[in-house]
Amino acid sequence: MMSCSRDSITIVSLMNGSKKSAQLVNKDLLYRLDGLFAFYHRQWWCHRQMFYHFKLCHGCLNALALIIVAAGIVVGSVLENSLLIACLTAASTVIKGWNDFKKFSFKIDMCRFAYTTYDKTLIELRTYVRGLPMDEFDGFLIKMQTLDDTITDFTPPVSDKCVQKYEQRFRYDHVDKSRSTLV
Repeated sequence: MMSCSRDSITIVSLMNGSKKSAQLVNKDLLYRLDGLFAFYHRQWWCHRQMFYHFKLCHGCLNALALIIVAAGIVVGSVLENSLLIACLTAASTVIKGWNDFKKFSFKIDMCRFAYTTYDKTLIELRTYVRGLPMDEFDGFLIKMQTLDDTITDFTPPVSDKCVQKYEQRFRYDHVDKSRSTLV
């Protein structure tokens, strides 16, 4: 991955500077690997962004509930108003209940699983380009189909907003553009 500056677009490519080893790979297989890499890179980035979003929501709601309870105890004790303590405690319980209802902790775990799985997939795809025996590639596709099904079942769908942010931030450099320098 190559980055120009913070405000500019990051260029992503399967090749990542390894054009010599790509000459050893069948051209059709290289295009297939390239398409898989582009797809899994987007999935990796979007699930990582979702992980951080859910983690932030979970943490903020827990912190808000804790602050409300603490404020209720302090303010209620000073003002000697048990009704105020009860109302603030109820509000805190509702916030904590909403946090539990949304299952942010489960979403955090599943998004972590998804983005680490996709990160490993990106590494494995680059390994195939660098010369891993291709007879293992069919097993890789079966494994990825199973993992994709699991991730689809347990993680929230990637939002269109997240995909738009990805497209604004990254530009994928397909192999067919750089292939002319290989042949």
